[in-house]
Amino acid sequence: MSLVLAVDGGGTKSLAVLVDEERGVIGSGRAGGCNPQSVGAEQAEQALAQAIAAACQGLPPGAEVRTAAFGLAGVDTPRSEEEGRLLALRALSAAGVTAAQVLVENDGLIALRGAAAGGRGLLVAAGTGSVVYAGDGERYVRAGG
Repeated sequence: MSLVLAVDGGGTKSLAVLVDEERGVIGSGRAGGCNPQSVGAEQAEQALAQAIAAACQGLPPGAEVRTAAFGLAGVDTPRSEEEGRLLALRALSAAGVTAAQVLVENDGLIALRGAAAGGRGLLVAAGTGSVVYAGDGERYVRAGG
C-alpha cells in the first residue's frame, strides 16, 4: 500500500484526503480553519488533527503514510514555513499518523499547482484572505496573502 495524505489547511476550513495510489481516495476529513495567525496555534493544531484523523480512520494499525503534503494558510516566509512544518508534525502526531516524508507549502501555491497543468498559470484566490500566484512551472511569484 502506497499512501499519500494531502492536506489543504486554510483560514476557513481544513480538508484532508488519504489516497492509495492503486485504489484512489480511501478517506477524507474536514475541520475548521487552521491559520495560526488568526485562530492561534492550539486551535490550528486541533483542526488539522481532526481532519487528518477523519481521513485516516481506516488506516491499518502500524501503516505509515509515504508522503504527507500540507498546503497551509499563513506559510509566507522561511520562518513561518518552519512553524508550519512543526504544526503539521504535531497534528500528525495528535492524529496518531506517521509519515515518512512531510512537505509544507502555502495553500495558495498548492491551489495553483492543482488547478494549472504543470503549475503554469495564474491563480487569484479571494476567500477568508486573498492571494495571487503566477508561475511557469519552475518559478513562482506571489502578491498578497
